[in-house]
Amino acid sequence: MTGLSGIVDDLEGVALEVAQRQPPVVSSRVLAFLSKVAHVVDQAYRDVLALLIDVKYVGDDAFQTGEIRDFQRRAERILETSHYRDAEEICSRLRTLRDAHLSDLLGLVGQDAGGQWRALFDLIEDREGGIIRMIREELWRLSQALDHARGPADLESLREIASEAGAQVRRDLADLSAFTNRILGLSGQAGLMEMLRDGRPPSLVVKEISLMVDQRQQHTYTTGDNSVLIGAGATTGDVSLQQGAPIDLAALAAELDTLRAAMKAQATGAAEEDVAIGAVAAAQAAAKAGDESGALKALKSAGKWALGVAEKVAAPIATAALKPLLGLP
Repeated sequence: MTGLSGIVDDLEGVALEVAQRQPPVVSSRVLAFLSKVAHVVDQAYRDVLALLIDVKYVGDDAFQTGEIRDFQRRAERILETSHYRDAEEICSRLRTLRDAHLSDLLGLVGQDAGGQWRALFDLIEDREGGIIRMIREELWRLSQALDHARGPADLESLREIASEAGAQVRRDLADLSAFTNRILGLSGQAGLMEMLRDGRPPSLVVKEISLMVDQRQQHTYTTGDNSVLIGAGATTGDVSLQQGAPIDLAALAAELDTLRAAMKAQATGAAEEDVAIGAVAAAQAAAKAGDESGALKALKSAGKWALGVAEKVAAPIATAALKPLLGLP
């Protein structure tokens, strides 16, 4: 998954991994910074959304009134606003945070820094940062559509483009807002930062983040066909995965959704179970994002309980992936 949706996935994935692996004080600081990143991205994309809404409802007389040219000027001005400069500042701060804590992060994610951590780093590797590049690309696509609108016959196509893009941005902004609100406690209940600092078990925070991921996946993910692509090592009955063969990540994500629900139903409330369920949620998020290495790394943390449940609910891809990760034949 790319663009704004990908940022939401990455932020949630990093939050979940930090809560699972870091002490509460460290987790709280990282969550605070992630909320700032989410806020700045939210503000930058709100300007884009406002423009998309206006283009969606462009009038039939847009060429006569000069409205099309006005839209083009607005797209150009968005890149000059304070929010855009704030995005540049956030990218700079992200680079500083990464550089200052590189050793700690490498200790957390390993020398090859995979999964959502790797994706978050990718946002800040370039001079301007991935956040700014995505805003620019979004505006470039819109500008191209406006430039190719030559007369009234092109307006309906322009409206459809703006409508589809606007609907997706609106959904993603709602998810970003929910992410920030849950961290800071702006939704009427104790926030994740407060829960980490007031002495509650870290497993409760892991559970809350897992639920947040679950809720978003329920309204953003739909399963396509049920085909399974697992390479030449596939066998009938029990599925096996040949080393190096591609995994159908969409099918894996669907199985992990079933697995996570079954684990929740069987859970007794033990902290270890919450961690395992959170690991499955992180693996599903990575699989949805097309990150095979990140999905397998998270899945390994789910442990043998997840494997046992996967075998019972007939999740062959998840089972075949878990066995070698856990050192089992």
